[in-house]
Amino acid sequence: MIGMIIDLIKTGMDFFIKKKTVEQDVQKTNAEGQIETNKEEIEKVSFHWRNALGFVITLIILYNWIIVPVLDFFGIVVIQVPLGQLMQVLLIMVGGS
Repeated sequence: MIGMIIDLIKTGMDFFIKKKTVEQDVQKTNAEGQIETNKEEIEKVSFHWRNALGFVITLIILYNWIIVPVLDFFGIVVIQVPLGQLMQVLLIMVGGS
C-alpha cells in the first residue's frame, strides 16, 4: 500500500518536472526565435516599419526632452506629447519587455 502511494507520488512529481522542463524549453525556443527574427530584420538594408517607428518615437522624445525645454526657456509655449506608452513601445523595440 505504501509502495503504491510512493510510486504515485513519484509519477506525479515526474509529470510536473517534465511539464516545467518542457515549458522552459518552449520559452527558450521562443526567445531564440525572436532573436533570429531581430537579427534578420537588422541585417536588411531597406527602410521598413521598425526603422520608421523607431525614428518617429526618437524624434518625439527629442522634441519633448530638448526642444520643448529650450523653447520654454525663451518664453515660447508649445504642447508636450505624453510619453508613457511611447516609452513602452520603444523599450519593446529595443528588446526589453
